[in-house]
Amino acid sequence: MNNFRHQRLVTATTTVCIVFIGTLAASGAEATPSPARGGRDRLPDLIAGHDRQFHGRAALDALGDRLPEAAHRNGMAAERLHEILTRDPSAWLDQDARLLYEEPARTDGATAAPTAEAAAPAPLDQTFRMHSKPGSQRTIYLDFDGQNVSNTVWNVNHGLAAGSHPAWSLDADRATFNTDERQAVQNIWQRVSEDYAPFDVDVTTEDPGVLALTRTDGVDQVFGTRALISPSGSASSKLCGGSCGGIAYTGVFDTTNSGFFQPAWIFPQSLANDAKSIAEAVSHEVGHNLGLTHDGLTGGTSYYAGHATWAPIMGIGYSRPITQWSKGDYKGANNGQDDLSVITDNGLSLRPDEAGSTPAPTTGPPTGSAYITSDADRDVYALGTCDGPLALATKPAPQSPDLDLKLSLLDVTGGTVATDNPTSRAGTPSRDVATGMAAAVSHTVTDDWYFVAVEGVGNGTASKGYDGYASIGAYTLSISGNCQSTRPELPSAPQTVQASAAGSSATVAWSAPASPGASSITSYVVTRDGAAPVTVPAQSLNYTYSDLQPGATDKVAVQAVNSAGEGAPAAVVVKVPATQPGRARIRSASSGAGGGKVTAMARWTAPLSDGGARVDGYRVYGYRLNDQGSVAQTVRSSVRSPSARSWQPTLRKGRWQFAVRARNNAGWGRISARSNTVTAR
Repeated sequence: MNNFRHQRLVTATTTVCIVFIGTLAASGAEATPSPARGGRDRLPDLIAGHDRQFHGRAALDALGDRLPEAAHRNGMAAERLHEILTRDPSAWLDQDARLLYEEPARTDGATAAPTAEAAAPAPLDQTFRMHSKPGSQRTIYLDFDGQNVSNTVWNVNHGLAAGSHPAWSLDADRATFNTDERQAVQNIWQRVSEDYAPFDVDVTTEDPGVLALTRTDGVDQVFGTRALISPSGSASSKLCGGSCGGIAYTGVFDTTNSGFFQPAWIFPQSLANDAKSIAEAVSHEVGHNLGLTHDGLTGGTSYYAGHATWAPIMGIGYSRPITQWSKGDYKGANNGQDDLSVITDNGLSLRPDEAGSTPAPTTGPPTGSAYITSDADRDVYALGTCDGPLALATKPAPQSPDLDLKLSLLDVTGGTVATDNPTSRAGTPSRDVATGMAAAVSHTVTDDWYFVAVEGVGNGTASKGYDGYASIGAYTLSISGNCQSTRPELPSAPQTVQASAAGSSATVAWSAPASPGASSITSYVVTRDGAAPVTVPAQSLNYTYSDLQPGATDKVAVQAVNSAGEGAPAAVVVKVPATQPGRARIRSASSGAGGGKVTAMARWTAPLSDGGARVDGYRVYGYRLNDQGSVAQTVRSSVRSPSARSWQPTLRKGRWQFAVRARNNAGWGRISARSNTVTAR
């Protein structure tokens, strides 16, 4: 085995600037300097009788009526802090009423050293120069080579002696990293990079320096956090009695003087020195720094270990191949925190989108990694003019991907020609490999423009699998076939394509392309979803058709034609406004049962037409008749659910008739005819 030299960095001391700020404010957008969160001011006499940290009932008793102050210190409501301290034994408060978490060690008996499940992504001599997004103003530094920890919260509030803590190692040699260790470091970096891939943050193994990790004031927009992966027995013993896999503060990533609350500790000796477990712990502890709390089960464990192939990052993902951020929509979840929103509220923004969600001839396929950053993100790329066999393939990150991919081949209008969305399943070994995360399409096409769409999807429901909420991350796209993205002899795309709709008719209008190509334009071709192409004379710059339904959405593409053929398309979406639903239909009414409250029952069915938008409610009207048959009293129901088909109100005695009307997002439809007459009793 070859040894590669790497100097262990054990002399750097964390330098801090203590700033006393008494209020807590959320970080603003990247472009606008924002006030930082409060520093390390204390709540006087808050923890009398406690010399380090405290939790559970002891914490609540010590806080007393100052619980709202402590909650404000941690950026949450008093009820939320009370809930956390009551149900989560891993949650603690320190002397300054700051929330932190102690994670348990792995208890599954695993002792094997890590083996790399995927090849190292870079030469081993580049192991400590890995960057996921170089140039970002935010940094997550994976510190494997040891660190001097002095003048931090761990020293001041927890009694940790100032000094150096050792580098991570799989052997007795802590001065160098051998081949296995370097490969494992890259393996861990890949996993953490994938978890944070949707965000504008550089996950790196290269020390960026203290200034790049510390937010000095509210104007400072260059900051981050240090995740220290160290088998430090002294730190583990002092901070958590030697029994934790990691420990970190919550909500301090973008706080003023953030360096004071670093590092987030990861103790690999308590994680079986396993690469996947270490990576899961790093993402988890950094998640705490970003304001996330634990995903557990109501009435059960503080850490949800997942189901099927899935687990939440803020639970325990050691034994599941797919770990993702969560919004607490799995069965029995005790934490409805929207992880992605919290992360973006606490210092990280999303990466810029590479491509729009609709076809655009100017957006070509990516040459390297691209990213899905949200459930709503759909990347559509132009393939150009393609003819013959076409093979498309998209793959997620090679190590522990969070992104489950769906791939679609689209025609010139954006209509789906072919699609692939394999079902993800546990692979081998099942704890770290899932199959079905990639997608591929093979299809023979005719000479025309085509596009490819990439998106993240789920697998079943959040209770039995996972939804698309956090199916996000990095992917690559490969294309094989006869496609030409540019053909100078053809016209460019028509300009200023617009559409207007009224009733059942729509008009699409455009202006001539910037370039006619090698010869003059002879005509235009208008292609609609599900309809045959229509040729329009060259002098006509619009097209009207009249077979639309209310609420319909129609995709239309326009191409200029010259003697060489059809040029690049310009697409537009025609949206026809919905109308109010049709007249709801009342069914027979019936009298209430004798005895008890005076009631009657009205029944109805849905209107024949929903007006092009889903019916979202009904309102029922009751009419009490006098002896002459005229209306003496009118009552009405609250808005009933769209699935409701009956209403049984408490009424005055007498004769009653009923009517109903339906509602959609365009408004209320016509009221129905009245029902038969019944006696309320």
